[in-house]
Amino acid sequence: MSITNIDYKYLREKLKAQYFVQWVTEWDDNNHILRMKGSCVRNNKTGETVFYHKDYEVCQKVADMLNEEEEHNKC
Repeated sequence: MSITNIDYKYLREKLKAQYFVQWVTEWDDNNHILRMKGSCVRNNKTGETVFYHKDYEVCQKVADMLNEEEEHNKC
């Protein structure tokens, strides 16, 4: 999925998920720019960060696995 080609069905499924991926950034005071440091997986219910990695794809796979596990644990 890219910014220019949004699949809204996919997006709605992701918004219902318990775990999601978020960018981690830092502000560079000297150059006045925002830098992306990596990504993290966060719990949608508690806001807790459960995993951090520099690669977005790795975080997305972890979030997918956690969400899949959560689906299997529902009664």
